[in-house]
Amino acid sequence: MLGFIGDWIQYFLYLYALIHLTILIVPNIIHSFLGVQDLKRKYNAKWAVVTGASTGIGRAITEKLASQGINVVLVALDDKFLKDFYAEIKTKNPSLEFRCVGADLSKDYAVDAVIKATEDISVSLLFNNAGFVIAGLFPDVALEKSLANVSVNVTCGVKLTHHFLNKMLDSGIKGAIIFTSSPAGLFPNPCTSMYSATKAFLTKFAQSIAAEVKSSGIDVLAIHPSPVNTNFYLGENANKVDALNFFKQFATTPALIADVMFASVGRTVVREQGQTAFWFKLLSQFMDVNFIAWISCYIIPFTADFKKLQKDRKKTN
Repeated sequence: MLGFIGDWIQYFLYLYALIHLTILIVPNIIHSFLGVQDLKRKYNAKWAVVTGASTGIGRAITEKLASQGINVVLVALDDKFLKDFYAEIKTKNPSLEFRCVGADLSKDYAVDAVIKATEDISVSLLFNNAGFVIAGLFPDVALEKSLANVSVNVTCGVKLTHHFLNKMLDSGIKGAIIFTSSPAGLFPNPCTSMYSATKAFLTKFAQSIAAEVKSSGIDVLAIHPSPVNTNFYLGENANKVDALNFFKQFATTPALIADVMFASVGRTVVREQGQTAFWFKLLSQFMDVNFIAWISCYIIPFTADFKKLQKDRKKTN
């Protein structure tokens, strides 16, 4: 009798694993064969807004939009990167319109500046792409800096999404909202806690509102890119956490991420791009996140990153 029950439990576990693998693998295989869509034709799009538009993925998105004949509002820090790219994109695309909003998205005025710059145009596409990571132990990072991280990664995107969704719904136009999320949001991420928490929010937010607006002709997409070769790995984070530099060796190009966005929007709600994102997702299907959080409490203190950050803390105190 016990052997019979054991066999059925084994068959059930095999079936469970097969179903999960099928649900994960088959859509990824299908999506990998789907080409880049013409968003101007798909949504009758005349204007798009891109945050974090001056470098990295945001720059690649802007260039892709311009190649499809879509006018773009570039939103980014008011620095040399934005000024130079704004001049360059205008020169390369003289038949298109570009608007430049230089603003720090961690500040309250920033979203108002974007809204003011788009009052007289019909925006069909919103790319909530701006974001950054803070490496360090949460208590050691200035609270103002952590809250600024939340504002850039999450709050400004929520505000802009609320504004432009209402504009789209009220005018009855088709459109799309795209979030640059991360597979880091699938698991606890000690030493980069704010990043994983904000990315987890973005994905759940996208999944939730997608069902609310799909029937109105508005698509929502959250993309989980594998490592991307951008300024993400530069600056003060470069030597703080070795895990960041480890994943950098697998980095792909921002242009590829833009292509995946343009291929996926309207066809799925969440898209894993690349092998790193795929394996993270697969692991999340077979390992309980609560168990990972619990075991991390006993493993992380012995890692080189944690020891380095603890040592830095002692030096400053």
